[in-house]
Amino acid sequence: MRLHFRISFGGLKSVSYEMDNRYQEGSMITAIEAPLIQLVIIHYIRRIYYCEKVGDENHKLLSYFERELIAPLA
Repeated sequence: MRLHFRISFGGLKSVSYEMDNRYQEGSMITAIEAPLIQLVIIHYIRRIYYCEKVGDENHKLLSYFERELIAPLA
């Protein structure tokens, strides 16, 4: 998904932001390094996905780049 939008600050300055995340927050995903462990995406910030293991909400968030993630194995 690719969204483009511009934010104007009183006509003085314009900043362009691009959101290009493939996976949405709340999606189930797995990491290439451990494809049998399911993860859920909690946040996507600056091209980094912050995930936690499914069923282990007390665990620290794990961070991955998009290239390190794959769709869950069926």
